[in-house]
Amino acid sequence: MSDAPNSEEFYKKLKIQLADTALWPTAYLYKFIVPTDIEKINLIEKIFDNLGAVITTKQSKNG
Repeated sequence: MSDAPNSEEFYKKLKIQLADTALWPTAYLYKFIVPTDIEKINLIEKIFDNLGAVITTKQSKNG
């Protein structure tokens, strides 16, 4: 006897949980990890300019 969950039951439960916890469509968080290079950061910001994206940056502790 297998301990693996039934795939169909799993996805039915997941669908119910998602419907109960979020409004659809919803905002989605994308993360881009790029070297600390101002040109590359500016390129990403330019791609999403005028699309309503909220862009925040954070430098890693190791730069």
